[in-house]
Amino acid sequence: DTVNLQKAINLARASGLRLELHGFSYKTSAALDISGVSIIGLAKGYRNQDGTVITGSGGHDIFSQATATASDTRIDLYNLRIKGGTCGIKVRYMLHSHWSNVHVTDCVDGVQFGNASDAGGLFNTFDNVEIDVTGTAFDINGNGFVNANSFNQCFFKGGNYGARVRCTGGLGAVSNVFNCCEFLGDRYGVELENTSNTIFNSPYFESIGPSVNLV
Repeated sequence: DTVNLQKAINLARASGLRLELHGFSYKTSAALDISGVSIIGLAKGYRNQDGTVITGSGGHDIFSQATATASDTRIDLYNLRIKGGTCGIKVRYMLHSHWSNVHVTDCVDGVQFGNASDAGGLFNTFDNVEIDVTGTAFDINGNGFVNANSFNQCFFKGGNYGARVRCTGGLGAVSNVFNCCEFLGDRYGVELENTSNTIFNSPYFESIGPSVNLV
């Protein structure tokens, strides 16, 4: 379904409309560019296993943000299960976006939110984002800032890290808030590097290594 999915995403981007995926199961053999779009799936079942599921062929990312111009920084995702990829979702620079009921499983890494080359994300909200992968579940990064993002009732499980909150330079990662979130990792629950005012309200940690590692 790769070609048809990308055509639908491109049309949604060009028209400024949201893409509604009411079908149940889609398969992709390459990364889908979700720059600047809103995608709404069907919510049904545990981890959305009976709702909208997008499955990769294993050797590629599933969702990626190819461009980070101003018109492409808003990416909203709702009611999706994403599985079978190298990285489930890889975004570069995201602003004022909302993800809700998003589940990433059976991937090496779950979500890469920013990187060392692009500016970090600002003012994004993540509700009920659940990740269970073999590598790092949620990796936050930026080249100057990653500020004021909120995570509510999320679950981050990785064979390496549950989550990483870091920033390559600049101001650092400032004022990110985790409310009632769970962190599980074979290495660390969560690692913090170049951060300030990171807030954990009623967290739960279950890791083999340290629950929190400060670099």
